[in-house]
Formats: sequence, C-alpha cells, structure tokens
Amino acid sequence: MKVIVDLYWYPKFEPVSHILGRGLGGNVFVLNQGDQIWLFDVGLSIINRSNYVKKSMEKDGLDPQKISKIFLTHAHPDHINAISDFKDGGGPDIYLHHDDLDLFEMDRHEWLKDQVRRIEKYWSVKSITKIFSRLITFFTWWTMGKYPALDRDAVSHPWHKDQTIKGDRYNVQLIHTPGHTAGHAAYYIPEIKAVVSGDTINPRFANKPALNTFNAFSDKYEKTIGLIQNLDLEILCAAHGEKIPTGKEHIQRIVSDAQNYLSNAKKIVYEKIENSGNEGLPIRKLRNILPSDAWTGVDQKITPLVIAMEFIEKRTIYVQNNRLFFP
Repeated sequence: MKVIVDLYWYPKFEPVSHILGRGLGGNVFVLNQGDQIWLFDVGLSIINRSNYVKKSMEKDGLDPQKISKIFLTHAHPDHINAISDFKDGGGPDIYLHHDDLDLFEMDRHEWLKDQVRRIEKYWSVKSITKIFSRLITFFTWWTMGKYPALDRDAVSHPWHKDQTIKGDRYNVQLIHTPGHTAGHAAYYIPEIKAVVSGDTINPRFANKPALNTFNAFSDKYEKTIGLIQNLDLEILCAAHGEKIPTGKEHIQRIVSDAQNYLSNAKKIVYEKIENSGNEGLPIRKLRNILPSDAWTGVDQKITPLVIAMEFIEKRTIYVQNNRLFFP
C-alpha cells in the first residue's frame, strides 16, 4: 500500500489481524530506492505473514529480491521474527542499534530472565509474582512467535552513533531513541519528512508511550519524545498504528499526547508513594493506578513499576521490605 511517492506500508492487520491471538505483529514499511529496496522492520513469519508482505510488495511493483537493507527499530519479536525470511533472499545489510544486540539473540526464556534480573535489584520477584512473568512470556510466544534463531553476527551493521545512510533517491537518518528498549531506534527520511518510529509512540492506544516491559526506561523515553518532536514531520510511520498520521499539526498533537501521558504517569506514581507517609507503599499497590483510557492490561501492571525503579535508581525514593519510602 503506497503512502506517498516511494514509501509503502504493509499493515499488521492484513490479511487478518490475528488468528485466536496468534500473529499480533507490527507494521512493515518499505522505501523504494529504484534499483534497491530498503525495509523497515520485518514483522512476523507466523501465520504466513512474511509471505503476504512479499506478495503485497510484488502487487505494488516491488521486487523482494531487491531488498538490500533492513533497518530494525528494536529487537522485540513482533519486529524481528521474520528476519530469516527476508535475510535468505539476497543477504541484505541489517541495521540495529548496538544496545539491542543482547536482546536480538535471546530466546523467550532469556528475555524473561533479563527482566527479572532488573526487578531483583530492588525487591523480591514473588511480590510481583513469577506466575505473572511467565504468563507474559507465554503470551509473547503465542502472539508473536519465538525470537529468530540467529546470533548477533547476523546484524551486519550494529551502530552506536546517530548517522545518515545515503541512498540513490532518499537518505535515512539513524536516530537512537531509547525508552521502549535500550537500543530502540527511529529512522527519519528527510526528503519526504517521514519517520519510522517503531514503538516510540502508539497511536492505536491514545498515543501513549510503550513502557510495557520491565526493561523499559521512562526517563530516556522523555528525551526520545523530545527528539521526535524536533523533527520536521509530515508522516508518522508507527509500528502499531492502524492508520498513518499525516500533517505537521496532527503529528505534533500525537507527540504532545505521549509526553503528557508519560509526565502524568510519573506524577501519579510519585504522589501515590508520597501519600503513603511513614508506613511506605507496598509495591503491589502500584498496580492499576493509571488512567484506563490509555494504560490498559499489562501497562497497568508494569508501567508504574518501571517508573518506581527509576525513582529508586535516582534515589528519589528507597525500597525496604517490598515497600516504597521517601528518604
């Protein structure tokens, strides 16, 4: 589906959004460089979704065999699951920020352990429940499939610093946008004022930021939203949007919404702990405290804890016996 000129969108909900929850992936975007095709995220291979993307490209007059570069926004399975399906074709260059390389080569069990390790720095995992964590892992596997059986060497171009990759028709600016993951990236195409923003902002759910894993970072997210806000944008290509937002003012409202939701969430967590007084706040009471119009399901369980962990890391609060206190 053509968005504008040489930019194409292959929605995550076509031909179907999922089958009994199986196949909840992300959008795939394509940039036609003439003799080359550049791909942004690869989505899922389960429920035959990657083959559908290839066939849709062919209908649009694009040859999947010409894919020469793949830009990954981050290393979550709904964005990288189908990497082998596209990598085998012509051996394209693969770009991923260096800080997500560990995540790229993890299986789902290691992915869970990695999150648990961060939690255990501050409180007993039992206070959050291992069952809940295991449910998240199973849900991830069922909906998005497993992590690809590849090691970090499959990423031919791990990058550290923001840079520009020049193409025959369009240049792509690589911008480090941490928050959802440590190595999350956005890819800006200045000639058409478009950005492939990954999971930085979720237009499907009230434009909230995606702080839905225990390895997300709310403070880094604030800076990232500022980076997106400063871009000259007419097109926002989000990983989980069901439409492509266009127009400078419209996109600015979306980005402002994300900033406001994040600021409000941090304020709610801060005041909840502050109001607990000398008794401290049991960690379990951080659940389900955010406005339900945007923060739903897993967000309500995880986002307040992510914010609290960063308060602890900055020594704004401290934890003792699974209760949170102000110094």
